[in-house]
Amino acid sequence: MPIASRRSALFALATTAVAIPALLQTSAAFAQQMNGEDYRNQSLAAGTFSLQASRDAATKAQNAMVKEFAQLETAEQETFASILSTAGNMSPPALPSDKATQLQQMQAMPAGPDYDKAYVEGQISGHQELLRIQQSISGMTELSVEVITAKLAEQAINSHLAMLNHIREQLTAA
Repeated sequence: MPIASRRSALFALATTAVAIPALLQTSAAFAQQMNGEDYRNQSLAAGTFSLQASRDAATKAQNAMVKEFAQLETAEQETFASILSTAGNMSPPALPSDKATQLQQMQAMPAGPDYDKAYVEGQISGHQELLRIQQSISGMTELSVEVITAKLAEQAINSHLAMLNHIREQLTAA
């Protein structure tokens, strides 16, 4: 291995070794700062995008797996929103402007393979965001409606990500 490559590799390793503890401290601090209201707001905002996109895809998707996922996701997000809204005596917040724009662009797309792929990609991204939110409080030991919901949701989101990745592979192969 050339010296320049070794130096680059060592530098990258050293940088990573320094960065990991800082990232872990940042994650721990974030989890400690997250309270029930913040958790509900963030979860409901991310879930609202998934719900609205899934309602659209439940009728518009052409691939059977995509359509089935959209129907299941719609029911799940309605239940999730109901639990969190009731627990916090609140309504789901409005979508952030970037998510609203993304949703409008998807809804404007004609039905077909490109729409199905866009829906799946949007769901993967949205589920990754939802997973980060759940993980921010799921490790807390003091139980509350939010912590219990996060613990259950984390497992469901992981299974959804596995399903979505499988669907993406099938759509790509087609």
